[in-house]
Amino acid sequence: MTKLPRTWSRKGRCLRAFAKTGSAAAAARAAGVHRATVYAWKATDADFAERWAWARQRALDALQDALVDRARNGGARPIPRNGPTMGRSALRRALSERRWRDFAAAHFRP
Repeated sequence: MTKLPRTWSRKGRCLRAFAKTGSAAAAARAAGVHRATVYAWKATDADFAERWAWARQRALDALQDALVDRARNGGARPIPRNGPTMGRSALRRALSERRWRDFAAAHFRP
């Protein structure tokens, strides 16, 4: 069995985190490296670049699934009548939730 270089454990953690979050910064934090290192890996290692593209596609699929779910089931949260979320800001938030739900429902129909 061929032993993988030590960097692959970091690269693997990076790819798993990127597939889960879709964020290069979060992936770099998970691997314990600087974000520039991740981009250097992507530029110099063809296998890593291919796996990065696969992880990116997975993250995009998860995001689209979340958008469709939110469009279908709604993302509105109850607005408390008492407390710091009362008043104009609560009304603005409720309207923006409703607008987002309507937008997502119109654009992400299956």
